[in-house]
Amino acid sequence: MAAIWTRVMLRVGSEGKLLDSISPEAIDELRRRAKILEVVSDHVTMKQSGSTYFGRCPFQSEQSPSFSVVPDEGFFHCFGCHEKGDVLSFVAKFQKIDIRASVEYLLNKYGIDPNLGAID
Repeated sequence: MAAIWTRVMLRVGSEGKLLDSISPEAIDELRRRAKILEVVSDHVTMKQSGSTYFGRCPFQSEQSPSFSVVPDEGFFHCFGCHEKGDVLSFVAKFQKIDIRASVEYLLNKYGIDPNLGAID
């Protein structure tokens, strides 16, 4: 999961938006607390099969569940529409917001101060 977050942080950080206003400590805390199954389950009914959970894809109309979440790996994948990603990209896609807004949404959801550990 750390590799996914690292790629997201590099992508968002290179835009020069996220790292200026949200402390690295807040991002680390969000990484520890934001669990993809919990966030997805707020919007999709999931059923466990082994270590994977399946449900109907929230990004398309479908009759059978082709949307999967692998909590231990920290990612989702839809075998129908081929959407995939981590908790940040799920929130961004589902809410139709950018990654920065996704981080802010999750910080708020988990009650994490964006300035956590910041030194004035």
